[in-house]
Amino acid sequence: MPSKKRKYNSRFPAGRIKKIMRIDDDIGKVALPVPVMISRAVELFVSSLLTKAGNITTQRNAKTLTLTHLKQCIYADSRLEFLRELVKNIPDISEENNDGNTVEQFVIKRKPFENNEDDSDEKRRRCKEYEKHRNKELVVGDDISIVTSRCLAMGGGCLCPVTADPTLWVQPRNRNSEDALLALSSMRLLLSTYRRQRNGSLVCPAVEETCRRLFEDNGRSSTIEYLVNASTDRDAFVAYVARCVLSDVYVAYSCRSWRIQLTDKLCVSFAKTTVGQSALASTVDFCKRILDDKGVSGPAPKSGFCERAVVPFQNGDTVDEAKIELLTALHGRWPNAVDAVEVQMRDDGKAPVFVEFAKLWTSILTAVESTEAVPADHYGSCLFRLRRVLYGSVGKAPHPGAWTNLVRLSSACLSCGRTAATAVPTVEAIVANVRPLLYRLTKTRNRLRDDERRGHRALQETVLLVLKCLRVVSASDRSVDEPLELLDSYIKSTGEVDIAVPFCRWVVSLFRDHDDLMVESALCALETVQARSDPKPAAHLNPFTSFAEFMSCVSFQSDVLLDFLISDENTLLLRYMLKILKAICNDPDGFFEACTGNALDNIMSTLIRLRLKILSLDDKHIFPYKITPIINLIELCDNLYSARI
Repeated sequence: MPSKKRKYNSRFPAGRIKKIMRIDDDIGKVALPVPVMISRAVELFVSSLLTKAGNITTQRNAKTLTLTHLKQCIYADSRLEFLRELVKNIPDISEENNDGNTVEQFVIKRKPFENNEDDSDEKRRRCKEYEKHRNKELVVGDDISIVTSRCLAMGGGCLCPVTADPTLWVQPRNRNSEDALLALSSMRLLLSTYRRQRNGSLVCPAVEETCRRLFEDNGRSSTIEYLVNASTDRDAFVAYVARCVLSDVYVAYSCRSWRIQLTDKLCVSFAKTTVGQSALASTVDFCKRILDDKGVSGPAPKSGFCERAVVPFQNGDTVDEAKIELLTALHGRWPNAVDAVEVQMRDDGKAPVFVEFAKLWTSILTAVESTEAVPADHYGSCLFRLRRVLYGSVGKAPHPGAWTNLVRLSSACLSCGRTAATAVPTVEAIVANVRPLLYRLTKTRNRLRDDERRGHRALQETVLLVLKCLRVVSASDRSVDEPLELLDSYIKSTGEVDIAVPFCRWVVSLFRDHDDLMVESALCALETVQARSDPKPAAHLNPFTSFAEFMSCVSFQSDVLLDFLISDENTLLLRYMLKILKAICNDPDGFFEACTGNALDNIMSTLIRLRLKILSLDDKHIFPYKITPIINLIELCDNLYSARI
């Protein structure tokens, strides 16, 4: 592995593209050039789309390219059919909107903004352009929202030059979808600007005053009421932006009583067992956005962005505080929430709601794992309420996507240290009902017969869940032989593996196409063996044979293992390597006996190369943890191997 990484340049952020790609659980490791190539492909696609839309704009004798022109461009090209769903609610072009007297003529054309001596001249020029039209009657959807948004985006976030009342373009009132979308987008830009300024310890007084009038004092109730209603709007775009604004408001303002009030308004859907899909989806999306918030995006404005900048009432961002308060508020409502979404699972049309709810639950598990200030009992114990949906044979089978996400959620709950103890009743129920669980898996795979990839993924997730449950019950010295035999018989009956392949080999090779799951399955099998009181594990649980299969799956490549160790965010491979290397040191004869043919020589040569590469990189602090124990254990294994020879 080269010591220096090649640096690629791209117009669209390659890091963000990589994060978006890794949202898909089916995507494993992503090579360095891949996000850059996708960035270039997106750049060429956007350039082509805008060029075609620009031609339509010219043909219509319009001065500004609008969404309606993009819609006409998309509908005119059959290759862009996948985009039609996104623009179906955008109004078509009408002749009366092309007479040259539309609001588009008041848009200030953006020019490059530089922080130098000409900044004030540039600001005065923009303000003069605005003053030229400021006497026009200002109504929602008029040019003031566009001009003020431009001032926020181009002027570093200074609203001081705006003489009109900025709250006019974001005050809640009845409006059509286009005006509502424009007002909500402007409100989101205002909040984003305010958060960035506050993070830099200086804010524009006009921006702070506008936010105060909207989200504090007397304006708070009406604004929030409007946003809550807009979050369930029939227009998907309006609902999406309203949820984004709600999450930004929740994070930006640290008034605890107000946050509780907002949470009560949104979580009222959790108190009903029969609830509208839009209301529940809105609540789930709102909570998930807060938990996934990484703080303010973009750097703080440079000094001099506003001549009247003042120190804000509250410095910094309150993301962590907001997450703790939300998790605490949701904890008491979680049993009702689980009851509300259970009904959605059996309706194929509402299955996407549970899929998003499962993702929210997973985000909650990740959040509570990193903080001790939040209660976590209900987040583990409430999983027991869904056991009938997971393996029950009575009633209508749940939607395949919802069932697979429930299996994945159960697995994540067992991996979370703070919820694993409260999920023990669920674990015991699953171990006692492995046969019905596999029957439910068969029905799910039958419904997914046209999608082989999703069916295989459902099989992998179910096997991993059973392995995690067996790891828990084996710690109480209970026999796990019967569930293992059922699992082994089922997998071989599906044709996924050859009937002659032992359990300890296919438990690794089954996950060959997904790196993280492969490591986690090998780790579960190893920890199940180590938790047993019998010092000599059964043949189907031999950890050394599983390790040999794992090394074969990575083609005995030390570079692959090194890449795993460097990018091991959840330390799964580190934990597995530490445990298996210690097991080899404690029982070298068992390890040498389990490795047949040339496997032993290949494994040891791979480990030796891995140790040398780790030593060459250790001084550069590339590893996210202390790697010295791995180095020492490999050296000890090498000594035992040399002594055997």
